[in-house]
Amino acid sequence: MNTKKKITKTLKSESSKNGMSRRKFLASTAAAGAFTVVPKHVLGFGQPAPSDKIVMAHIGCGIQGFSELGPLMASPDLQIVAVCDPETDSRSHLNLGNGANGITTGTLNTIRNYVGNPKWREAINYVPGGRMVMKEVIETYYANNRAADRFKAVNAYNDFRELLEKEDVDAVKIMTPDHLHATIAIAAMKKGKHVITP
Repeated sequence: MNTKKKITKTLKSESSKNGMSRRKFLASTAAAGAFTVVPKHVLGFGQPAPSDKIVMAHIGCGIQGFSELGPLMASPDLQIVAVCDPETDSRSHLNLGNGANGITTGTLNTIRNYVGNPKWREAINYVPGGRMVMKEVIETYYANNRAADRFKAVNAYNDFRELLEKEDVDAVKIMTPDHLHATIAIAAMKKGKHVITP
């Protein structure tokens, strides 16, 4: 009798002793294994598995960066973990889209919508920018709209090279002035990061 036949005969005699056939055993172990491997969103829990989430850094925290920030923060498949800008809280940005009689309808209101507070920094007549402003906006948005995700604080950097050294991100979104895009993109790609630019 060859080895394969001996193993089959042994399995059959063992299954008759304990009442479990080989077919039942394989079916039950396959079903148990499926629940440990299948991401929870496949099972209908509505959230992407952590391994399916894109972890991103946002480089450039001016009005262009804020204009594209909303869809990134709202995406359940993405988490912004770091921001970078040489400015901390600047006043050098125009409020694009001001309405008649100085009524704010542009970027400042967009930021106020992100944080869910129409009176956010209401005493100012400029659009703030910089890493600490964007950090505040992202953390406030996540706390108000994605609290169940329990995100950690967003890290803020003034130098993109330090960010690329310290952060384990899948991608970087570059929203700096155009002449800096290539330098930052090449540095990020050398670190194995995906790069998104406008």
